[in-house]
Amino acid sequence: MANRNVSSKNLLMYIGLVLLLTGAIAAKGEDMVTILLGGIAMLVLEVVEFRQLSYKASVLTQLILGSALLLAAIIKAIESIGKQFTAGHLYLMMILIGLILILIEDLKRYPSIPEG
Repeated sequence: MANRNVSSKNLLMYIGLVLLLTGAIAAKGEDMVTILLGGIAMLVLEVVEFRQLSYKASVLTQLILGSALLLAAIIKAIESIGKQFTAGHLYLMMILIGLILILIEDLKRYPSIPEG
């Protein structure tokens, strides 16, 4: 496995990953473990290059995983409507913003990847 170059083009991706992982670590609850593990999986897909997995497949996997995590975070936010505002809501907003940044960056990268 070879490491990929960290460039300024992927800065939005790394900011999103930092927000996602920080929010998932800081938030308490069993529901956040799934989001934390998903964030770690996205970090591994971004940083480590697998020989069996093409770059396009890696970005597509990140899109699918990010979409699923975004849906889970939105459901968690909807469930918390009407409850007293706590620090957990701020962490949930960090997670949502981080996932949106990650998905925007993946959507920008996916069409520009050449076939093959």
